[in-house]
Amino acid sequence: MRSMTCASCGSANAVENCYRCEAWVCEDCAQEYDGYYLCQVCFAEVTGDSFEDLDDEDETDLEQREPEPVEEEEEDYR
Repeated sequence: MRSMTCASCGSANAVENCYRCEAWVCEDCAQEYDGYYLCQVCFAEVTGDSFEDLDDEDETDLEQREPEPVEEEEEDYR
């Protein structure tokens, strides 16, 4: 049996099809909504949640983040 690749995280153990777009998703990435399994993209579209809301990591919106200052290296012209 051929293993399917998860459309959300890329793992090789996808077990469910998204009800809406039919993409393969693993058990960790599949989102249950109204009795159906959805990929994270379709779940966000249906519920109005953003990807940052679905992540367990930092929920700060990317557009609101301050850019980190870049330190310029001083060149030695000796």
